[in-house]
Amino acid sequence: MYTLPRQPGSIGRVLDAAAMLFKSTFVAVLPFSLAAAILSLTPSAFLLFYDPVKDAADVLALMRSPMYWSTFAAALLVNSVLYSASMARAESIAQGARITALAAFGVGVRRFPVLFLSLICFFVVFFAGLLLLVVPGIILLVSMIFYTPAVVIDRKGIVESLTYSHGLVWGNWWRTSVLLTVGFIVIYVLFVIVAVGLQLLAEFLAFDRTTRTLVEFSSSAFVTLVSAPFANALMLEIYRDLKLRKEGGDLEQRLAALRPAST
Repeated sequence: MYTLPRQPGSIGRVLDAAAMLFKSTFVAVLPFSLAAAILSLTPSAFLLFYDPVKDAADVLALMRSPMYWSTFAAALLVNSVLYSASMARAESIAQGARITALAAFGVGVRRFPVLFLSLICFFVVFFAGLLLLVVPGIILLVSMIFYTPAVVIDRKGIVESLTYSHGLVWGNWWRTSVLLTVGFIVIYVLFVIVAVGLQLLAEFLAFDRTTRTLVEFSSSAFVTLVSAPFANALMLEIYRDLKLRKEGGDLEQRLAALRPAST
């Protein structure tokens, strides 16, 4: 059963907390995850609708079309609302103040403008860092990645969310990188297991090309259905742990300032 951490934990404890939060919130955020999984198929369905048996050159031409990218952009924007809503509901459960799915969706809609503009700023700074010999971009990618919970959970503004995330991570950059890498590996392993399993099934049952394409799309949707809630839980727990570390340090400094100077 999930228990809200009250103090900073080890890397293992943070991962355990993320796993428990994932288990405790999976069903509650399922409507958002399911919608996101379906939306993730939209660009692929666009290609399938036109002709699933086109050669690679024709497929690439379709992927360069304005219609394809418009579909992709629309799905991405709606998914950001769903992701925010999922995060808001998961955090409400973590705090013991569960909100309804409708209320969580309302949070996602209300925070969308700030989140969208923060995302743009995030990528501008990230790519600027990449231009500076790559390493600064990677450093900024990790240090600013928690702008989403800063916007959704703590109601931070556009620039404030990025600087707040950077302030939390700074001093814990390597630790945060390890936690994020472990989470990425878990999601990647899940993707490989599903992809290989379905590929073997397709070979065994001798699916035609159209059926193979549909199976591949379905595997992508399944991975999104499971990985999105897990990524959400992991982000929330790393963010929580970083806040506990920073706030604990600030509290210690304030207490030290109140103590009389030693003689």
